[in-house]
Parts: sequence; C-alpha cells; structure tokens
Amino acid sequence: MCWSGCRNVLVVSTGLLVGCAGATQVGESSGTNPEPRVVSHGAGSYLHGVPDGADAPAMRDGTRALPRVTDDFTGPAASNEFWSSLMFPRDADRPHGYPMHAHPLSMRASAQGLVIGHVPEPRVTETEYHHTFSGREGRDAEHLTLGVVGLNAPDARVASYGDWTVTASMADGDREVRTTFGHGLPFVYVRTRGGAAQVRLHTGDAIVWANRGGTLGITVRGTHYGLFAPRDWTIDGTTLTAPSESDAGFYSVALLPDADPDTLALFERHAFAFVTGSRVGWRYDADAGDSVATYTLDTEAVQGDETRPITALYRHQWLHAEQFEPVARYASPRGEMRALVADSFTTRTPFRGVLPTLADTGAMDASSLKTLIEQDTQRSARRGRRRGPDTYFDGKRMARSANLAMLADQADDETAREALLTDVKAELEDWLTVGSDERPDEGRVFFYDPDWHTLIGTPGGFGLGEQLNDHHFHYGYFVYASAIVAMHDPEWAAAWGPMVELLIRDANNWDRADDRFPALRGFDPYAGHGWASGTSAYARGNNQESSSESVNFAVGCVLWGLATGHEAITELGIFLHATESAAVGQYWFDQDGKVFPDGLTKPLAGIVWSDGIAYHTWWTGNPEQIHGINSFPMHAGMLYLGQAPRALIDGYDLLMTQREDTPNSWTGILWSALALADPARAKTLADAHPGYDIEGGDSRARTTHWIETLAKVGPYAPAIRANHPAAAAFGEIGSRTYMAWNPADEPTTVTFSDGFSMRVEPGAITARTTRD
Repeated sequence: MCWSGCRNVLVVSTGLLVGCAGATQVGESSGTNPEPRVVSHGAGSYLHGVPDGADAPAMRDGTRALPRVTDDFTGPAASNEFWSSLMFPRDADRPHGYPMHAHPLSMRASAQGLVIGHVPEPRVTETEYHHTFSGREGRDAEHLTLGVVGLNAPDARVASYGDWTVTASMADGDREVRTTFGHGLPFVYVRTRGGAAQVRLHTGDAIVWANRGGTLGITVRGTHYGLFAPRDWTIDGTTLTAPSESDAGFYSVALLPDADPDTLALFERHAFAFVTGSRVGWRYDADAGDSVATYTLDTEAVQGDETRPITALYRHQWLHAEQFEPVARYASPRGEMRALVADSFTTRTPFRGVLPTLADTGAMDASSLKTLIEQDTQRSARRGRRRGPDTYFDGKRMARSANLAMLADQADDETAREALLTDVKAELEDWLTVGSDERPDEGRVFFYDPDWHTLIGTPGGFGLGEQLNDHHFHYGYFVYASAIVAMHDPEWAAAWGPMVELLIRDANNWDRADDRFPALRGFDPYAGHGWASGTSAYARGNNQESSSESVNFAVGCVLWGLATGHEAITELGIFLHATESAAVGQYWFDQDGKVFPDGLTKPLAGIVWSDGIAYHTWWTGNPEQIHGINSFPMHAGMLYLGQAPRALIDGYDLLMTQREDTPNSWTGILWSALALADPARAKTLADAHPGYDIEGGDSRARTTHWIETLAKVGPYAPAIRANHPAAAAFGEIGSRTYMAWNPADEPTTVTFSDGFSMRVEPGAITARTTRD
C-alpha cells in the first residue's frame, strides 16, 4: 500500500484529451478519446481506450496528462522511474519537472539546461535523513548548470530512456541541449545544437585547479568536477564556454572523488565514451541458488576509440559482484558507491526461495486449524467490502482467501478449500472481464491507456490511475491469488492466464518484444527495488513505502510461473525477489550498519526516498504501522524478512521501546515477522495476548499456524539455499527442518546447500526434519 502523493485528484470525465503545453503525444491517440473497445483475452477481456469518468493519468488540476517527449522519441511511455517527472506533466507550473537523484549525482532540468550537484553529507533528524538538493535548503548543493549558450527552454522532455538511464531534452527554437544521466553514472553526457557549450557555476568562489584546454578540473563548494570538451574552454567569471566544431556539439561533465590530477586524467580518458542506453538481463542458476544479473551500458565513442565508461555500483550490487578495485568511491543515500571502468558487470544475488505456505509439520492439529479457518471466513463475510471495490483492497481480500485455502488443505477441509477458491475465482473473473448482462462487473474493469502504455484497474485507489502509482502493489495481490488458484485448478489457469499475465506485463514487463508496456515499470533494476510513485513529482525524488508488497509481486510471479510452467515469469520473479530482498536488507533495515548515517535514533525506514529515508508512513506516524508496512502481506513467500535475524530483532526492540512491550495494532504481522528470527519469543507473546490484533489483509488462522510452526521447527535459516525455487530451511545446527513444493507432474529431488536432499511428490508441499 502506498499513499505516494495521493491528494485529491480530479479525474477525466470528458471525451476531450487536453495535453500540457508543448507535450508531444505518443501511442495511438489522435488527441480525442474514442469510444473504448472490448478486447477479448483468453476467457477474460479488457477495454482498449479510456472510459469516460475513469481515473486516467491527469495533472494535479484534473487536465488529462500526456507523455512529455520529443518528436523523435520512440517506444512505450514509462512511469515509476527516478526521472518520471520529466515525462509525466503533473504540475502546470513545473514544466521542467522535479529534482532527480540518480546517485552519485543529483540534478534537475531548467530553462538553461541541467542543474547538477552532489550532496555527500545528509541532514539528519531523529526520524529521517535526506541528501538535500534544490529548493531553499539545498541551493548550496546546486553546483553547475549544463547547457548551450542562449538557451531558454520552456520545458524538459524525454528523448529516450534505458533501464536506469534517461536522455532529457531542453530545446528553444534552434538551440537544444540533450543530457544523458542515470544511476551509477558520475558523468553527465551532453549533446548540443545551435550554439557553444556553456557551463554556469552557481558560485563565484569556485576553484579552477586544472586547465588543459578542453579539460578543466574545478572545485565548487568542496565538490570536485571534471569538464571535458573537444575544444578549449573559455572562463568568464562564473560562465564557462567551449565552441563546437559544428552545429551539433558535445561535452561531458564528471563528478570526481578528489582533486588529484591523476584522477582527472583517468576520467579524461573515458570522458567521450558516451552512454546511450542501459539494459539488464537475468537468469536463474538453480545449482547455486543465485539470481544472475548482467547490467550493460550501451556506449558510443564520440571522440577517440575508448568505449568503456566509468560506472559506480550501489552497496547491494558490489556486495554480490565479482571483486574489483574501485577507481572511485562516492557517498550516497544508499551508502558507499564503488566505481569501475566497464560497460557491463554481473552480480550473483542469493535467491532464498519461496513457498505457497508453510508445510504441515504437525504443529497444529487439523481440528484447531479448521475452527480458525471457519472463524476467519465468517468474520470476512460479516465485514464484507467495507471500503467498496478497488484494486487494492479487493486484491488483499482475494489473497487472504487464497492463503486460507492453502491452510484448508492442511486441515483436510475440502469443503472450505473449494468454497474459498470459488470465491477467489469469482472475484478475479469479475475484475478480469468487461461487464455484460450475463457477467456484471459491478463497475470493476481494466482498461488499456494507449498514450501511457498501461493497464489500469478501475476503481483503483491511491493514485493507481491518475498518477500511475502502485501497480506492482495492487496487481501483486491478483497474481498471488491467481497462482494459488492455478495450483488447484490448471484448467482455470489456462483459460484466465492471458489476463493474469497481462497484469504482470503491465507492472513488470519481462518481454522486450512486447511494446504495449515498458520493461519493468514497477522495478528499478539498478536501484534494486520498486518505485511507488508513477510521477516522481517530489523534491525528494521518487519513493517506495511498502517494500514487502513490492516483493509480494515477485512472489506471485514465481508461484504463478511454477504453477503454470511459464519459465520466463518464474525467472522474472526470482530476479525481482532476490534483487529487492538484497536492497531491502540494506536500505530499509540497514542490516550491516553501513548505510544509515550516525545520529538517526530510529534506524529503520518506513519510506525510502530517492534522497534518503523517513521513519514514517504516508498516513500515520504510528510506529506499529511504520514497522508493519514493510512486513505484509505475511505468507511463506516473505521468508526473506528473516535474512538478517539481528536486524529483525533490533527493529522489533525499537518498536517496543515506544510501546512498552505491547504493540496496539497489526500485532499478528509484527509477531509473525519476529518469529522468523525468534519464534519462541513470538509464541510467548501470542500466547499471553490471545486477542491480539489482526491486520485487515491477514487472518488468525494464518498467524497462528505461522507462529506455531516456526516455534516447532525453529527460525528461518537464510544461509541454506536449494536447487529449487520453492524450498527453504529452518532451525539451527542440530535440528533442521526442510520444506519444498513440487509443482511438477513427476517426483523431484530437492537438494539443499548443506547437502541434505529430499524427495517431493507431485503437487506436494513436504517437510522433513533431521537431528544430529
């Protein structure tokens, strides 16, 4: 759940599409809203086009928002990027967008070009830290403006983008500057048209400590830069210019780690290896239990023959990359970045496995579990749809019922299981079908917006449509529930799979040949995690609150892919799960104590921003929900939360110092997370408070079964991996319990990294315990 910028929004209720000033439209729209047409897709259907009155991408004043791109832009429109405010015209008075934090540089577009700077030291309060850039507080961090002489661009537009890079255009008549920047790039690559290169210093006390004609070394307020042009720079006060050899010119500017002439010479050698694009590829190495990802930068040697750029890795990357000697180190909101000279690098990130549910270990007798399932089902029926239909809360209800169906299997309660699955299928089918007299949709429908290349569920909520927020959160519940259904009803999965997979494509498209959707909309592969805001219209950049709901999408992909035999979706889910798990451990929980700055008295992120973190949520400062928002939905796909037991226990203790040892909301979620590291303590707390609070998307049956099972088998053992994606180990040396699910039609043998092997029958979720 994310409340990213969820202010009051006027939705489109007219057939006329009005774009922002100067925006270039992409997609199939001709500037008016044609009657949406029904598209059949498997057993389901959706609308192609924007229905009147639907929540579609809009500016803050309710005007229809169209992608702000250049005339030569190609490909699908994107959202949920660190740079999305360049493309999404959220505010009429911000035609150049909002600040962007690519790391190690921060930047913002302006009428004169791209303003850049670097903020090595954060501002720290008790509850947050941020690397302030732009605005009154951060103006000292705005060091340089990169442009062309005479430029006065009315707006900024996207010319092209890659998986973690973007090229922004600022143009004014015959003058234009295009700047390419991205995560990990200490360089900004600049192409000019219609004038000489111009770099404006934001202070008069800058120091020029090296001048070799076309290469300058300068220091601005203690931060060092290299400027590289094919012809000599001229210095006139705070303005630096370099003539172009033709109407189309180029230069680059780099953030330097120091003012050493040798460092400047190193960066000079790579200054004209211009980055033109970026792409990640991934595969699953089952034998090692790793997700293997290769990050590649496309480059062009605009001068000379050097094609290798300098790029810096985030902590979650360099911890899992082949060891290298950094050529530069940079401070960032994500801890130290380490740079190397390369146009690609590969990471091997542990994938710790997911399960559809914890296996039956005898920790609960079938009768007790059946009673709890009956009580939860009755409670759900009494509560009904309290908030009305929308993609988020309906998705949570479906996922909750699907989880209960798995437990009904263990309770040998076929009647309850089938009733739960029938309800889930009916809900899914209503959402995944355009309504008719025979199949009313109660207002629930998905429509495809061809201007934004996105599938939007309506009613949505939390800015799903008007800001393109949270698609991976909402649709993750649909995919997870569908995966559980697919385990029990392959025929249903075959019929409805095309619609389920359309949701996956929208939230995180794995298929680059499918240009209906951008690649990986809801996931930033270089940052290592999702971004919740579709617009990124904030001074702090983009943000993500509920990292666990982002991981839940990955879990749904793994389970759906395994249940249906769709290998590409399985590998997508493994890549998302492994990468985000690693990033969450570092940037939400600071599990190694190497990311968060000193002075932060509440060292846990409720929200991760591009420029730091906040110990808060979008709707409350309640500490239970600050901690809980990154721990639900709780199920056996979320075992990664126990990857650093000490951090998990420390986080719970931090909460307890504020609540005198008894949380007052979302208690079942909080104790379930604690149980991954200290199940005995969680069980003691649950036994002492039998009426503890259950979060709305959870159930007492799930919570009780979880805590009782872990109390019996022991804490999650994250160091032990398997050669199968649906497997996990628990307990400590001397007593281990291994669990695995076999979705195949034939028996399989699952081997764990400590040498233990177990046979798993077709369709079974099996547990085996060994004791020394």
